[in-house]
Amino acid sequence: MMTKFFSTKEVIELTGFSKDTLRYYEKIGIISNVIRNRNNYRQYTEENINWLILVQYLKKLNISTNEIAKFPNLTIEESKIYIKNYQQEIRNKIKELNDIDDKLTVKLEALNQERFEKSRSLKTFL
Repeated sequence: MMTKFFSTKEVIELTGFSKDTLRYYEKIGIISNVIRNRNNYRQYTEENINWLILVQYLKKLNISTNEIAKFPNLTIEESKIYIKNYQQEIRNKIKELNDIDDKLTVKLEALNQERFEKSRSLKTFL
C-alpha cells in the first residue's frame, strides 16, 4: 500500500495551523520526519496530521510548546502517564465548571423569582 502524502496547504486546511507555525514546530521538534518531494516541497503523512491534531488539543490545555516538544521522545508508558494526568486535569476542571454553572443557575432562578414577586406586587396596586 502506498503512503498518502499531504502538501503544506492541505495540512493548513486540515489542522488550522499557519505555515509559520508548521515551520516553527518542525524547527523545535514538535513535528519530525517531514520528508520532501523531488521539488523540495514538504510532504506530510497522515501520522503527522494526526499528531498535529493532538497538538491542537494539548495547546487548548495550555500545555507549552516546550512540553509538547518532549512528547515524541517519550516511551509509550511515559506518554500514557502524561495523558492520564492531563485527562484528570480536564475532569477536575469540568467538575469545577459544573459547580460554577450550578451556582449561577441557582442565582438566576432567585433573580427571576424576585422579578416575578416584584411584578406581582405591582399588579395589586393597579
